[in-house]
Amino acid sequence: MEQHEAVASNDQMSLRVSDQPAFWAAVASQPDCPAELRKALGTSTPYKTIRFDIPSGKAVRAFLGKQPGWVKPTSARKASNSAPFAAFHDGRKGRIQYRVVGELPDELDVESRFAIVREFSAIFERRKMPFVAVMHAPDHHNNEKNWHFHLIYYDRPSRRITEADIAGLSKRGFRTDALKPGIWDFTVVTPKRGRANGKSTPLKQKKVDGITNKQWIKTLRQELATITNLHLAQSGVKRRLDPRRYTEMGIIADPQEHLGTSQAAAEARGETTRTGSANELRQWKAIMTEGDARYRKALADADERIARYRRLRREIKQSEDVEQEVVAMRDNLHKAVRLDDIAFRIHHGIDRARSRASHVRQANRQLVQAFDADPAAGRRSEREESERLVRAASEYLALLDDRLADEYALLEDCRRNAEAMRQQALMIEQQGHPAVASAETMIAVRPPEVEPQQSAPQTTAQDLPRSHNPSEANKRAIAAAIAAVRSAGR
Repeated sequence: MEQHEAVASNDQMSLRVSDQPAFWAAVASQPDCPAELRKALGTSTPYKTIRFDIPSGKAVRAFLGKQPGWVKPTSARKASNSAPFAAFHDGRKGRIQYRVVGELPDELDVESRFAIVREFSAIFERRKMPFVAVMHAPDHHNNEKNWHFHLIYYDRPSRRITEADIAGLSKRGFRTDALKPGIWDFTVVTPKRGRANGKSTPLKQKKVDGITNKQWIKTLRQELATITNLHLAQSGVKRRLDPRRYTEMGIIADPQEHLGTSQAAAEARGETTRTGSANELRQWKAIMTEGDARYRKALADADERIARYRRLRREIKQSEDVEQEVVAMRDNLHKAVRLDDIAFRIHHGIDRARSRASHVRQANRQLVQAFDADPAAGRRSEREESERLVRAASEYLALLDDRLADEYALLEDCRRNAEAMRQQALMIEQQGHPAVASAETMIAVRPPEVEPQQSAPQTTAQDLPRSHNPSEANKRAIAAAIAAVRSAGR
């Protein structure tokens, strides 16, 4: 495929001589100036932007980089006080493969996960596109739930030729002396009849339509979600996949940067990285934005519910009594919404404060387990370092949870009081007008779902160091974490 498809287009550059006439005149006078560039600089239209082919964008950039005063092209992300003197347009090679990476549910067994990959692959089989698919299990370097698959495919249907194909080409007048059964159809290249130097690919099939448009990606996502959800349902798992984009689902999320191997390893050691910190900030902003959106929606839902109650009650009772009930109902529901919002922010503040140490402990626990399973998996010093990091992270988390006892208590108080106020509002509805307390209303009174936070997350004894005296670094980190949690809950 690579040999027959990867035909590169030419590299090009564009410039306007009149923008920097002195510089380009000096460049053209250099004995090692590339011939194509010198020819372009001699154009009779210096005030017009010209675009021309060059043998190698890399080579021309290297040459210009040595010229005094050269200002190289900069990306839009980088600020520059000087405009670039030229733009480069490097040619692209032909596309020889597409890659798909898909999530596989960790709740399913291996057979069900493999069935998902096999059924998803049928999309490519039906279109007769060649592909390779592999399923990967999580290892000690990534999350224990990271079951996934890789699928590489080629959008040109392909097959191996037979004796009948060769005979058919021979009857059509093509030279077939170099052809053998079993070679791929797209590799069959013969002289084109009537052309001295022409070449023909008589058995090469056309590429499948629609593979390069945006709808194809949506089709793949929808197909994978449908297949996965079927297997989840068959296994009695409640979780479901949604193939839509976050924006289409109303989920607020800012795309994050890929850490890469070196930064991921540094994060596993508890070291802060530029990308990791930036991702953390994006995630926190998205969480707080989501909290704001939840708060506004909860208030709007409460007001809609109150208005519905007022309307139904006025049909059977005097307005003065109804308004007293409405005031009490509004007071309870609005306070419940505010308490839910405080609980949401405290919960996520605690989660953020614990997140780095939790990640360090989990990542290094997996490494220790890998060393236990296979002593040859790493050096003794690596195992000792992982054990030290598990102990240090566990010490930090134990101390942090102890210092956050008031925040854990406040979190539970907020949730408990919010639930009590929702029940008070429900009682007003049930006593005033039973028809209002319908199944729809019962659903509406529930708070936004947030993953429950344990009152005191457990740390096993084997994780803790024998000496439980916190280091000065841990003390400072814990103080900063507590301040962040309390700020989030305000």
